[in-house]
Amino acid sequence: MNTFDPDRDPAPAKAPAPAPSRVPGPAVHAPHPLIRVPVRIVVLVLVLPVRMAWDALEAGGLLLERHLLRPAGRALGRLLDGAGRAFLWVFGPVGRALARSGAVVWYGLTWAFAGIRRTLGWLGRGIGHGLALAARWAGAVLAWPFVLAWRHVIVPVAVHGIARPAVWLWREALVPLLRRGVAAPAVWLYARVLAPLGREIRDAFAICWRVAGFLSHAAWRGLAWTVRTLVVRPVAWIARDLVARPLLWLLRHLVRDPAAWIYREVCVPAGRWARDAVLSPARTALTQVRKTGRAALASARDTVRTARQDAWRALVGGARPGRPGEPLAASARTLGSTKNVPGAAPAPEISSHQRG
Repeated sequence: MNTFDPDRDPAPAKAPAPAPSRVPGPAVHAPHPLIRVPVRIVVLVLVLPVRMAWDALEAGGLLLERHLLRPAGRALGRLLDGAGRAFLWVFGPVGRALARSGAVVWYGLTWAFAGIRRTLGWLGRGIGHGLALAARWAGAVLAWPFVLAWRHVIVPVAVHGIARPAVWLWREALVPLLRRGVAAPAVWLYARVLAPLGREIRDAFAICWRVAGFLSHAAWRGLAWTVRTLVVRPVAWIARDLVARPLLWLLRHLVRDPAAWIYREVCVPAGRWARDAVLSPARTALTQVRKTGRAALASARDTVRTARQDAWRALVGGARPGRPGEPLAASARTLGSTKNVPGAAPAPEISSHQRG
């Protein structure tokens, strides 16, 4: 087993980690404060009215969208839905009939034009093949002088007389001139002037837009407080203390109190007198008349029933039944029979053998 000996194998010392090197990046040239502050002031002056107008338009648009456009859109949608359904209900059958008729006509025309197209296509292919063959032979005969001129005259002149001098002029003259005379000044102008100025204007617009938002909100809140303090509250006080309260006082003293006095001093006693002197006797009299009428009707019904029974008894014979209200005697039944014999004494239902 290997063991560690500090005298023989000293531990190697750790080398210090190298410090991270900072690679210098492209320098950002910030503008001077003498340029930055006036730019931000000018941008703030220009942005503040725009931001206030934007906040006003946003609030107005939100109010308009909530209270006008949405209800109008819903109403218009329902109207268009109803109109569309009515239109489909009225013109739907007509449209379906026209569609079916058009489909039949279209199929017929398609079939006819397909036959004509096939016939014309066959003729066109034959004529086209003939013309192509003639054009091929004519081209082979007439085009060879132009082909020779293109290959041996025009192409060499264009390559050696125009293209190569133009390429040399572009590489040796125009490219260095554009690089050193145009591109380098443009890059320096963009890097040192336009880019810092654009960043500053962008930052100024962002900062001024936020500041203008705070100022706009404060201004609108101040305007709302001013309108509420100078217009709404005075108008509400005038409407409450100078119009509503006197009007309520007049209504209370000229309408409510006289009406309550008339009801309490005139209508209530008159109603009680009418109840006690007119309605109660009339109700009592009506009750007595109703009871008397019911008794008379009951007596008339009993008289008619008795007369009808007497007439029936006179026609077919039989004993007169008892008067109404009298108990009827139980009919006797003979032994061994289930029929009741009127006037017969009831026989015992137990035989003498069972009694013996």
